[in-house]
Amino acid sequence: MAFLKSGDRAKVHYTGKFEDGQVAVTSMDSGPIEVTLGSSEVIDGFEKALVGMQPGDFKSTTISAEEGYGPYNEDLVVTVKRSSLPQDMELKIGDQLEIAPEGGEAYVVTVALDMNHPLAGKDLIFDIQLLEIL
Repeated sequence: MAFLKSGDRAKVHYTGKFEDGQVAVTSMDSGPIEVTLGSSEVIDGFEKALVGMQPGDFKSTTISAEEGYGPYNEDLVVTVKRSSLPQDMELKIGDQLEIAPEGGEAYVVTVALDMNHPLAGKDLIFDIQLLEIL
């Protein structure tokens, strides 16, 4: 049986949880993902966990914020004037906005926009199942 290595394309299921067991991200509802190792398609810690797995293997691994979605960066929280946003735009804390022209995302936090990934600064426990090497 083959072992997954850099350059291989694989189909995997995953569930990322916080330490308290609350699910943060999962493929279980949307179906497995396909990823090519070494192509930076997924977070570093996830990719490293896949190396050496065989089809059918299941692994549970803790991925630090540094190898996950990165540290939380206070510089990515910016305050904007309400008048700089469309007047008819309804804003609630936690809403997600697309910011043009960068095409990034931001989350409304009172009068500030937080452009960190929502999982930045958080360690996650990932349950990973390698379904097949493609």
